[in-house]
Amino acid sequence: METTTKTKRPWLLPALLAALGVLTALALFAMMPRREADAATMAAANALVETGHADQAIALYEGLVDGGAHDSALYYNLGNARFLAGDAAGAVEAYRQAAALAPNDADIEANLALAEAAAPEMALPPPAAPFGPLAALTGWMTLDTVAVLALVLWLAVFGLWLAWRLTGSRWPRRLLIGAAVALVVVGLSFVARMVMAQQSLVDGLATWLRL
Repeated sequence: METTTKTKRPWLLPALLAALGVLTALALFAMMPRREADAATMAAANALVETGHADQAIALYEGLVDGGAHDSALYYNLGNARFLAGDAAGAVEAYRQAAALAPNDADIEANLALAEAAAPEMALPPPAAPFGPLAALTGWMTLDTVAVLALVLWLAVFGLWLAWRLTGSRWPRRLLIGAAVALVVVGLSFVARMVMAQQSLVDGLATWLRL
């Protein structure tokens, strides 16, 4: 008669939770805007656009981006300037950056639609299932908010796991399962939004972390 011995790995779950926590913290740090655009430079660039000097305005806007500024107004204005300068494809890129930071903004969505119509080569392919439904779960939130939510859920998962291990009660375990499922769903939705935007994770991190 053969017998088998199950090897317990009590360290496995804490290790997985710790790794998930590190990744969540990195995502949160990566998604936080590093700096708002300099008001004086933005005003100067806006004035150039209004006086018909879109090319010069683009140089100022792109200088702000290269310097680490990262907010929806900057990308929206950059998109406007590029569109006026005849660069519809570049405008689409800028508007999509603005839309990622400020979803459901009517002005951004309207201008993005105009730019995409002028640059059909920039059209995104239809989202493959399940990316569309997954992305829609958090589509009403900014990526920053999704990152904060993921961190909060991870803290909840870790706290509930500790409570379960220390008390042995069933309730922390049941809540732990629910929080873990929510964390997985939020994480998959975040990834789906990145995939739908065709944004490389490496390029995305480089953009958001740029100083």
